[in-house]
Amino acid sequence: MRAIPRGFWLPATLALAMLILPLVGMASRVPWADLGPILSSAASTDALWLSLRTCLTSMAICLLVGTPLALIFARAAELPRRPAWLTPLRTFVLVPLVMPPVVAGLALLTTFGRRGLLGSALEVAGIQIPFTTAAVILAQVFVSLPFLVTTVDSAARAAGSDLEHAAAGLGASRWVQFRRITLPVLGPSIVSGAALAFARSLGEFGATITFAGSLQGTTRTLPLEVYLQREQDPDSALALALLLILIALLVTALSTAIEAHSSRRFARTHDAEKPGGADMRGDGGGPAGVVGGRAGGGGAGGVVGADSDAEPETRAPVGFVLEADVPERGVRYRLEAKPGETIALIGPNGSGKSTGIRLLAGDITSPTSRVERPEAVGFLDQAPALFPHMSVLDNVAFGPRCAGVAKAKARERARAELAAVGMAGLEQRNPRQLSGGQAQRVALARLLAVNPQLLLLDEPFAALDPTATAQLRAIIARRVAGITTLIVTHDIVDALTLADRVAVLEGGKLVALAPMPEALSRPATAFVASFAGVNMQFGVMGAEGLVSGGVTFQGIADGLAEGEPGAAVFEPTAVALRVKRTPGSPRNVFEARVRSVSTAAVGVNVELDIGSAAPIHAVITAGAAAELGVEEGASVFAEVKAVQVRLITTSHVAD
Repeated sequence: MRAIPRGFWLPATLALAMLILPLVGMASRVPWADLGPILSSAASTDALWLSLRTCLTSMAICLLVGTPLALIFARAAELPRRPAWLTPLRTFVLVPLVMPPVVAGLALLTTFGRRGLLGSALEVAGIQIPFTTAAVILAQVFVSLPFLVTTVDSAARAAGSDLEHAAAGLGASRWVQFRRITLPVLGPSIVSGAALAFARSLGEFGATITFAGSLQGTTRTLPLEVYLQREQDPDSALALALLLILIALLVTALSTAIEAHSSRRFARTHDAEKPGGADMRGDGGGPAGVVGGRAGGGGAGGVVGADSDAEPETRAPVGFVLEADVPERGVRYRLEAKPGETIALIGPNGSGKSTGIRLLAGDITSPTSRVERPEAVGFLDQAPALFPHMSVLDNVAFGPRCAGVAKAKARERARAELAAVGMAGLEQRNPRQLSGGQAQRVALARLLAVNPQLLLLDEPFAALDPTATAQLRAIIARRVAGITTLIVTHDIVDALTLADRVAVLEGGKLVALAPMPEALSRPATAFVASFAGVNMQFGVMGAEGLVSGGVTFQGIADGLAEGEPGAAVFEPTAVALRVKRTPGSPRNVFEARVRSVSTAAVGVNVELDIGSAAPIHAVITAGAAAELGVEEGASVFAEVKAVQVRLITTSHVAD
């Protein structure tokens, strides 16, 4: 409430007064003592039951035809190229909202009347619509359908299609996606739209009297009865108007209650009182950032099919060939991966990384592009797409269920995958109760539960804090070993930890493709040089630290065992320069010779030869450079704290 300007309260109060006072005024004039006899009269009961029957029928028609139309509009709006037909069609749908009711009735009459556009053909077939109950329903649908379409369309566009994409990737057929994902997620909005359509139908007058007339028991609905009684018996008109308003309030209140209940159901914590909850898992509390699983897409949608005790089959690794040719985006390159290989795809923004990975995922298509990939494809990025109406366990079991696995077996598989990513004990939680790192783990488990042959990672750690990123990166490195993988990243540690080769894109072209050490030690472009803007020393882990050339680096080993190849990674700003060795220092201390001095973005960049496999860089202030007398050929001591050096395994890197 603090965010609302004080000046808003007066106009808001006036708005409420304009809406409520007329109702209060009408209620004050209702003949309460005669209410029973008025409402129980034959004319009143006929009008009431006719209104309820026709409004329920028109609402059902709106649901059946309006919901698909709204979803088509919403999904068409998401396409990279907005279809030319979308705007004019949406405009036609909205026209009844601003059309005077009498004009709506005339439009219906000139279409379905005896001399109308379709009336003569209908009359030949023995079908008469005007001045029948069918005309009432048609008039109500015409004026109320836009309310449902616009409500569901707006909700569907706001929700996006990530959840349906995730379900499709886990093997769900389109009907299963609609029944298990779309309907539960959009259910509150569909109920709200249906309630608005019912209320609008209940109050419809002008189109009805013009197109259907006013025949008691056949076309005279409550609004028409109110109008008729207004001239004959004003007290009866007020009583019937009150009944009309009460029904509308009841329907609206019921839809609001259902919508609120659905929201609470999605957000509640399933096991909030269990020990060892989310706050004890060690994950960072960053924002959620994952979309799980385009795993195949060719599944049988077996959620509603026959159950089987068979688990998803274990599949051999399969490589891929991507010939991306999208002229409108300026993208044209070829990338090929061997079975079981991991490639890091890097490049500036707009270089074609997302286009390529989305082509492989099947999110977008291009007639001039060619993609050879396995059927089972898993996709993981930073946008959350856990199903909010399912528990963590059911999220992970969804894929196996789509493959026809029996419910008990699917949940058993899901528990095993959750345990493998460190999420055991949280199976009954709601996704909204997870931290960002936990949501990423669940999505990874959901993905791996269907045994993908190709894994696509589109900056999956971008929305996470450093702690959660490090934990999930280590889990991915362990769990996806042997799965052909393509990772789009801007983080050097992702490439070092996960990739065998680095593919560099610039301007929509592939400018370099090389094994990791070669790509990072000999940057092919200025972007690669900036991408690798850290000190990296490749070597082998020894008893004291990582040995590179004749130099040993001490640091924090991230799963690096003695004898394994690895890399020491540290920032240039972590390197301190001294004229004399610091006595008793616990740091890495190297005798160094200055190879070059240049201006850096902040301070001075000093390139140093320390006798290791490659030179290192130190970034110091201009004042420190002047005080030390740093110049080419000078001798200094370079110091780096051990806690600032990461020792990362590179045992997966191709020679």
